[in-house]
Amino acid sequence: MKRKGLIFTSLVLGLLLAGGLTLVFAAPHAQGDQTPEGFAVIAAPGNQVHPQLAYNSIEDEYLMVWSSGGNIFAQRLSKEGQSNPPVITITTARGRQDWPAVAFDPQQNRY
Repeated sequence: MKRKGLIFTSLVLGLLLAGGLTLVFAAPHAQGDQTPEGFAVIAAPGNQVHPQLAYNSIEDEYLMVWSSGGNIFAQRLSKEGQSNPPVITITTARGRQDWPAVAFDPQQNRY
């Protein structure tokens, strides 16, 4: 299961499209090709940019982080890429907060 998730994560990172108003997720099929239509993961005002994913092999879920309007947000996603509300505000500090990064620590079961 861990290996499948890690492969899936690397495929998803290349398939998240940033720009406009949404982040779009194109889920890979079991054969490894992707769904051509994809679906919106985050549809919020402003530009949602610089998405990053981390795979939680214990909970079989993902945490996606991105920046929007100079702030950083996070959203849990199921293994299929479905949003698990609510959106988490990471920071709204003064100045621009861009290029977020995320990692999973399996020893502590935390991001």
